[in-house]
Amino acid sequence: MSTKDTNGQIDYLSRALKAPRIREVAKRLAQNARDDSWSYEDYLAAVLSAEVSSREASGTELRIGAAGLPTRKSLEEFNCDHQPSLSRQLLSQGHHQPNRPMSRMRTWRSYAPLASPCRPADQ
Repeated sequence: MSTKDTNGQIDYLSRALKAPRIREVAKRLAQNARDDSWSYEDYLAAVLSAEVSSREASGTELRIGAAGLPTRKSLEEFNCDHQPSLSRQLLSQGHHQPNRPMSRMRTWRSYAPLASPCRPADQ
């Protein structure tokens, strides 16, 4: 089978599987695989890994969009001037607060009042 036929088949099959990223990365990874003498399994794993990573990222973006939040914010953009008791060091540690035992801490995904790093644990 010629390269043109193979590429056409990859295009068709990736559309049939509704996996467009396979079509996008297959040619690039095929060249890398040839240059580095990858096994068929390594090539397939790399192509499928790219598809899974892209789907996870797309799914996250869709869920954030569906949540209807007004803007997307990150901790890096947080202005600590608005909350004097909060330090950049505490933000960089995530939810870890050194004065609290790890077993009593909650993650950022928890929406309970104690999860906020902006408030002391006593409040």
